[in-house]
Amino acid sequence: MATSFMVKVVTPDKVVLEQEADFLLLRTTGGDIGILGNHFPLVAELADGQMKIRKDKREKFFRVEGGFVEISNNQVTILSKRAYPQESQIN
Repeated sequence: MATSFMVKVVTPDKVVLEQEADFLLLRTTGGDIGILGNHFPLVAELADGQMKIRKDKREKFFRVEGGFVEISNNQVTILSKRAYPQESQIN
């Protein structure tokens, strides 16, 4: 069983998402990164792109417009100018 972790997405207006995840895919300015439970601590700048979050084989997609991600103690915090749900994956 995968180790889950907490994901929190925050914009200047509100908390867009706060939930557990088994896997998270983000686009940073250095390229895409996949995050699993017990990931090493990291701070990175985000590029505009799609975020994929998976929990119990169910996936959600969000558009994230820049910002930063911090990974620490099985918690992923995303601070973005704008983030909103998308219906499906965009390549």
